[in-house]
Amino acid sequence: MLPGYVAVFNFADTQRRNCHLGHAKVDEDIEEFTELLRQAVGTTGYSLRIAGNEWLGFFAINAVEPIQQLLNDFYSEQEILTGWKSVGCKDKVQKSERVTTEAKIARAMLCVYSYLERLEALDTTLEQLLKNAYGLPVSIPHNLQQITNSLRNRWQCVSQYPVGLPVCPFCRGDSFNWLDGDSSIYSAYGFCKTCGAEVEFSDI
Repeated sequence: MLPGYVAVFNFADTQRRNCHLGHAKVDEDIEEFTELLRQAVGTTGYSLRIAGNEWLGFFAINAVEPIQQLLNDFYSEQEILTGWKSVGCKDKVQKSERVTTEAKIARAMLCVYSYLERLEALDTTLEQLLKNAYGLPVSIPHNLQQITNSLRNRWQCVSQYPVGLPVCPFCRGDSFNWLDGDSSIYSAYGFCKTCGAEVEFSDI
């Protein structure tokens, strides 16, 4: 198969996508990319899903355009509603508040690649690809040799959330003594520091 390009693909911001669209949708995305990658490498290449949201692809080609086309084929956007809901209880009285905003959620891969001429260099190259597959602009194939000193910023798949912090439905305070929560965008339970109301927050 050598020489050619070896590339690592990382499904960007999958946890956030899970929160908004659910695990079933992300599982569909994973299956779709696995098939797109298999088709892209063709019969002369090789593809493998190496982790939950990571893939390895070997392209027996001398240009990166097919890798860029693969990233383009996978990229998509859709409109969603983001926001939070709070339900509070104080002195046996219950109140709720809901804040939403329109947003777009994108589906994208982060990709780092390197040209490989010798099989002996595969392990070292793969180690460096995996080490550097983070914090780079998505949907662009990044040459490993050119990103060593690149600035890294975490990409977010959702375009926006409501402005400001979630608030207590009784006094609109935004400071709480938290008792519980999980990995969702807005998911927490605690007591308002201003009025003492018991408040639970959840995603819209």
